[in-house]
Amino acid sequence: MAGMSSGDLRGMAGENSRNHGTFPREVQDEIRIMTNYVLAPTEPINQVIIALFLSRYFTGVSVVIGPFINAGAVLLGGLLGALLSQHLPERIRTSMTSIFGLASLGIGILLVVKCVNLPVMVLATILGTLLGECCLLEKGINNGVSKIKTMMSSKHKNNHNQEYFIQSYVAIIVLFCASGTGIFGAMREGMTGDATILIAKAFLDFFTAIIFACTLGIAVSDIAVPMLIIQLALATSAALLLPLTTPMMMADFTAVGGMLLLATGLRICGIKMFAVVNMLPALILAMPISALWSAFFA
Repeated sequence: MAGMSSGDLRGMAGENSRNHGTFPREVQDEIRIMTNYVLAPTEPINQVIIALFLSRYFTGVSVVIGPFINAGAVLLGGLLGALLSQHLPERIRTSMTSIFGLASLGIGILLVVKCVNLPVMVLATILGTLLGECCLLEKGINNGVSKIKTMMSSKHKNNHNQEYFIQSYVAIIVLFCASGTGIFGAMREGMTGDATILIAKAFLDFFTAIIFACTLGIAVSDIAVPMLIIQLALATSAALLLPLTTPMMMADFTAVGGMLLLATGLRICGIKMFAVVNMLPALILAMPISALWSAFFA
């Protein structure tokens, strides 16, 4: 690393830009400041600092924090809800659900406006939903959950409280672990390093866990474990796609995710019961359609 000039460092950045796509503007600004103004590139210690900074973008590896924050929120919410027990008024539990839906709508709108190719967002959403409907994704999940409830409840036929607990617990496992917001947020962080979706979801899940734990107890906190595993797996898998993406593809992917969050918000508020699970294939189709659109029409 000795003898490395500022030109060498900028050349390294340029080579990485060709291999992994264009740096975000804020990253370009940081590199420019570090190599020209703040640090003296001839100093060995400064070369180490700059190289460590750039290495994150050479390897495509970033620290994933969203899944841990989300899981931590569920864990703490479950513990706090168990402590509150039945002391949380019913009117608060009911009103907060509508606020959760409103927050999801707000996040969805914020993401949709980032769309670069409007036809891509529309086509990916339509084709993805058609694919999900043909595969009966939501119906399959519901049938699987129903079978699990039946199997577990049959062991406690004489205990109605235990049967209610099992049915409710299986339902919230699906709510926390298989939500469109969590799947999209984990994939987005894996590809961009942006954890804002999962952090926003963490706030919603924290209060949701409190409400459920008031009835189901501390067992709600245990859901943090499978949720963390699922989100980490999604983020890791999505990171493998990073070298194949472009900023335009990422923007269209984000917009499609925003459509899913809008559908989720409308469903939570009880305005329209969209089959959000059936819309999930749209996330898979968003980038290929964006790449084809850019190649032939952009």
